[in-house]
Amino acid sequence: MRTDKIRAIAKKISKKYGFENFVFVERIAKNKIQIRTELPSYEGGYELQEAIQKFYSDVIVENQGGCVYIAYIP
Repeated sequence: MRTDKIRAIAKKISKKYGFENFVFVERIAKNKIQIRTELPSYEGGYELQEAIQKFYSDVIVENQGGCVYIAYIP
């Protein structure tokens, strides 16, 4: 799981919804990445989760509240 690929996916979807100003992707553990965006779950967040899970079939993406998402390999 690469942060640059996840960042590209997040930026693409954020741009679609007009929120491209803030996308922060950081590895917080060996198999866990935190994604901070301006996308709430109801406005692009679900699409972000689905796009990442489609690109990485073994990754789970969960909303942590607000506009923060965690992508991890179980």
